Amino acid sequence: MKTNSTATKQVDPYLTDARSITPRPGLSVVDEYRMAPGRSIGRTYNTATKRKERRLRWRPEELLGMGAAVGVDGDGDIRHIRPENGITGFRGFALGNLEEDEVLVCTRGAAALHIPELTPADAGKAVYAMGPDSFTIVPLEGGVEVGCIQRIVTDAAIPTAVVAFKAADDPVPIAEVKPLRRKDFLGENIGQAR
Repeated sequence: MKTNSTATKQVDPYLTDARSITPRPGLSVVDEYRMAPGRSIGRTYNTATKRKERRLRWRPEELLGMGAAVGVDGDGDIRHIRPENGITGFRGFALGNLEEDEVLVCTRGAAALHIPELTPADAGKAVYAMGPDSFTIVPLEGGVEVGCIQRIVTDAAIPTAVVAFKAADDPVPIAEVKPLRRKDFLGENIGQAR
């Protein structure tokens, strides 16, 4: 694994310190945050690939940015992927902060991700997250594997790939993530094994 020589401690623009929020009477910190959320990351998910979502525990002092790549730290908490957070495994993309120290996370699916060094020959390569919205195909120290490139979007202004992803603790390989069939949208195969 290569060393990321440009890694310096920077402020995470997608993270909100819950201690900085004073909720109005009758509202929780999360309720107040939802009324004026911090920065979020717009994610485009491939709807032809089945998605899984899970409620996971996060640090109550950190309100995670929606769309941010998240992983689990050494204490078992979900945090933004950043080298200084000591992430031990990818868990997915944050969908929203919930009450009782939980965050809703998309843990399996396919998403369009911007990858700066992407070339047409990179289809099938592994993708690594270096930050909440920073991805690479080069395994760098502090990065965590997210998934693999399904296809490259050739008409995008910014190098973009559709990346099949899954949580590191998901035992089903990405190769077994099958696109939905038309019948799935009609409800005929929902909940049935293939």
